[in-house]
Amino acid sequence: MLLIFSAVYRRVVIHWRAVILVLIIYDAAPLTSKQKFSLAARGTFDPVSMIGVGFAAGLEQVHNSYPGYGQGAAGYSKRFAAKFVDGRTSDFLTHAVFPSLFHQDPHYSLSGLRLF
Repeated sequence: MLLIFSAVYRRVVIHWRAVILVLIIYDAAPLTSKQKFSLAARGTFDPVSMIGVGFAAGLEQVHNSYPGYGQGAAGYSKRFAAKFVDGRTSDFLTHAVFPSLFHQDPHYSLSGLRLF
């Protein structure tokens, strides 16, 4: 499959889970800090993210990673909470806090894109 974007449509939004191609008018305004935090919050509390955290916590439970958490429901809930806080903190820092501090925009301008 070959995708070629014209000069008018050249923005790509990259999400932490997948590459989402969004065609936006070339001279689109950059996101405000409020919009960056809103985008990060939406991605953080997305149901798919919760499923991923639950799956990862389950794998850790099966392999008895971090045996200090124990087994059973109490151990699983500790693993789930640790995975959730670790991942969501990372998401907020990389998608909202640092882009706002360093005046970065999650849009990437491209003159053309070819995907095979």
